[in-house]
Formats: sequence, C-alpha cells, structure tokens
Amino acid sequence: MRKNAIVYTRVSTDEQNNGYSPADQKEKLLKFCENNNIDVVGFYHDDESGKSFDRPQWIKIMAYLKRNNGKVDYIYFLKWDRFSRNVADAYITIRTLKKLGVEPRAIEQPLDFEIPESKIMLSIYLAAPEVDNDRRALNILAGMRRAKKDGRWLGNCPIGYKNTRDENNKPVIVPEGGQKEKLILEAFTQFSTGLYNMEENESILVKSHKPFENFTIPSQKTSKRAVSKDVINSIRNFPLESNSAFWHDKNYFLFMFNMQGMNFIDLAKLKLRQISAGRLRYIRSKTNKPYDVKLTKEAEEILSYYITNKTPEDFVFPILNKEINKDSILVSKTSDQALHVFNNHIKKLAVQCGIDQPITSYVARHSWASAARKLGVSTDKIG
Repeated sequence: MRKNAIVYTRVSTDEQNNGYSPADQKEKLLKFCENNNIDVVGFYHDDESGKSFDRPQWIKIMAYLKRNNGKVDYIYFLKWDRFSRNVADAYITIRTLKKLGVEPRAIEQPLDFEIPESKIMLSIYLAAPEVDNDRRALNILAGMRRAKKDGRWLGNCPIGYKNTRDENNKPVIVPEGGQKEKLILEAFTQFSTGLYNMEENESILVKSHKPFENFTIPSQKTSKRAVSKDVINSIRNFPLESNSAFWHDKNYFLFMFNMQGMNFIDLAKLKLRQISAGRLRYIRSKTNKPYDVKLTKEAEEILSYYITNKTPEDFVFPILNKEINKDSILVSKTSDQALHVFNNHIKKLAVQCGIDQPITSYVARHSWASAARKLGVSTDKIG
C-alpha cells in the first residue's frame, strides 16, 4: 500500500547561501518520494528560524494533520536541523505527530524508531543544531563586546545622528546635520543649565519648534483576539502530562476563560481568602474595578488541584512565591515575567493543538467577552 507524505523545507535568512536553498531541498525530497513510491499530498516551506515551531507554514501543517487525521503517514525534510534547532520543542512535537499517526523523517539522516538505539542518534541530530545556535550567539556577543571596546556604535544611531561607514568601511555614527541634530543640541544645552527638568525642557522645545503640529497618528483597526468555542475545546481536550509546565498553563488559560476573562496578573495574585461560598471576589489590578464571579464547574475542578493544604493568605496558583508577598515591586516584576513565559507556552500549545492563529492571555479575556455579548450579557458585566 502506497504511503502519503508531506514535504517540508525550511531556511532562515543566514542560511540562504549556505547550501540550504529551498529549491535544492525540494528537489531532493520530491526525488526521494518518487523513488520510494510515496505520494506527496502537500508541500510547505518556511523562511523562519528553527529555534521554535512558531512558523506560519508549520502551523498550517499541524492544522492540516488535525483535519486529516490518519491520512498522512510521514513528514519528510532534508536533515533534522530543518525540522528543529530546539531539542525540547522537537521532542514535544515528535510526540504530538505520533499521536496523529505521523512519523517525521530526515532523508539524509534516516532513523528507524523501532530500534531503541536510534533515540541516541536522534538526540545527537537534534542537539547539534541547538549547540551551533548557542555557539553562534556567544560569538556574536563576544564580537559586540569587542566592538564596544573599540569605540564602535552598535545598532541604530541615536536621534540627531546617522549611521554610516568610515574610510576603513567600519560602521560609525556621525551628526545628522539637519533639524533633528539642532533640536538635540538645543535640548542638551538647555538641560545642562540646570534651570529646567526634563518635562519643562521638552515643553519649551515643543512650543518653540512645534515639530508635531501637522503630524497625526492614523487609526488602526485592532486585530481580532477572540476565538471560537471549538478552539477553546481543542485546548481543553489536548492531553498533557499532569503537573508539567504546559499542563499548568493550560489550567491557567481555562480558569481565566471561565472567570469572565480574568487577567493573568490578577490570576497570579489570587489568594485563597478571595474564594468562598462558590464565588471569586477580587479587584482588577488594571482598573481597580471589583469583581464578584460565580465559580463554574470547570473552574472548581481546576481549583481543587491547587488549594489543598493552603492558608487563606497563600497564593492559589504556583506562579508567585509566598516569600515575596509583601514586596509589591517584586510581585509585579515576577508576575510580568510569568506572563511572558505563559504566553510563550500557550502559543506553543496552540500549535500542538493545530490552532492556526496566535493564542495569548488576552484571548481568554476577549473570547469570554465575545461569547458573553452573543448571549446578551450587559457590557457593564463584560468590562
């Protein structure tokens, strides 16, 4: 029986001229499939880094596989570094593909997954590109430090200057020679007198030069953040190892959705004393608006895992540490860091679920609001 396969090629910007041309990859892969009597049911190409699977075409592949479960046998690529340059993400994706009945294969680095020892070679193939990435990053940092010691400016120039190159073709910055340079010089001269603070200095310059008098900011339509019930269900029903980081983040997402789109920062700061008699009471950090929300059945099931053996002043979720409770600055900083990690994880989870759109903490809030509007809930309740 003939097998079906998807052909996948990938190249990042710095690999374009390093033997990884998309055309060359595609030619070799299609020839391989033809010689082995494999039907190609799809071809996808990404011009993206292999550091994560947050790639447009790979997301489309996962969505296609979910819609056509059991109809694709293999995903073929040239080498394992075309598949991924991140070991942890690669193993997660391989497990997800196997659940969909799909085996990833590299034609120039073939492995037989029926043989246990193949896992050793797989780990080498996957680790080598990530080590290469890390080494290049260190080399770049070393080069940047050397450049700073040599007095060279790195990156875009400050306002009032322009990027150019000297007689030795090395990047340097020089005064811009226009209106911006004059404004910056005037600002520094005026500030150096000690007569004005920064706000007063800026106000004087704006009034004297009015550089933005005829400047308007065009309005833009905000992108849609709400998702359908089917998308929420895909996340809800996706199997994850209990107590893993992704499992916790899935719980956080679903809890926020159930609690009328609760903000992640408020979720992180939530304490056990704020939950009683089947209701959750809190004040939203961003607006200082009080909320009194009835716990749904799913929210109660999620809470049951977290509230055991906790005191009223303990944080409900394992996001913030009890020791930082009295340090508001540290609480805020840790919450922001946790939000960044959460968004990164939930985006990756969405890819594994075959969801063809970005998922963040905002999606939980906007999705609940969208569903509430369709049910005729007052905007006062939604806000």
